[in-house]
Amino acid sequence: MAKLPPSEAMQRAKFVRSIICASQERYDITDKQLAKLLNVRPETVGRKKNRIGGFNLNEIQVIAPVLHFSPMQAASLVLGREVKINEF
Repeated sequence: MAKLPPSEAMQRAKFVRSIICASQERYDITDKQLAKLLNVRPETVGRKKNRIGGFNLNEIQVIAPVLHFSPMQAASLVLGREVKINEF
């Protein structure tokens, strides 16, 4: 049986997760540190990263200063897709 391609929602979730994880790695920020900022358990941060629509806008605004998102990354997080320079 052929495997179905990932849904658009799954692709958006994977894209958002990749931005967050890349910034965590770049600035050496752990899930435990993000959990403290968000006032949740570290396991919850892990679940949010692996779930469609895991982080809401308020949570992204809380973690953005720590993860140093560029304006393009921030826009991409909100839209759930890559934002091109000509869209600014």
